[in-house]
Amino acid sequence: MRLGTRGLFPDEFSVKRFLPRPIRRAVFVVHRYLNHDLPGLLKGVDVGIFPSYIEGFGISVVEMLACGIPVVAYDSPGPCDILNQEDRVPAGRADQLADRVIDLLSDREQLLRKQEWARERAMDFVWEDIADATARSYRFAIQETRFQVPR
Repeated sequence: MRLGTRGLFPDEFSVKRFLPRPIRRAVFVVHRYLNHDLPGLLKGVDVGIFPSYIEGFGISVVEMLACGIPVVAYDSPGPCDILNQEDRVPAGRADQLADRVIDLLSDREQLLRKQEWARERAMDFVWEDIADATARSYRFAIQETRFQVPR
């Protein structure tokens, strides 16, 4: 499943053209959705996979965690600030990503522990706190550049 492609791709076909032909029919693309629809769209998902090489934050990771879905991702900017080391694999190592997912799906007790951890971890990300911290960072950066004398 591929969710939230609006802004990246104009339609479902544009998303699927980047996928290998044999799996295109098996991928369900939800181009747009409302925030409150996300838990229902993710119902039945046991493990999230996030194979991105770089993210500013990794909002999709936090969204999956909030739905109680453990996530396995590349060890890259974004996910590295959200997930434990054991839930990250070296960027580009699709084989290790797949192995980690298989490990989780093969061990029901571990999966249940990870689901509980996911819900708890998601609570560390409060939008108001994130916005305040971002605004503080911008204010600091602006103040620092105002007082620097160009050479």
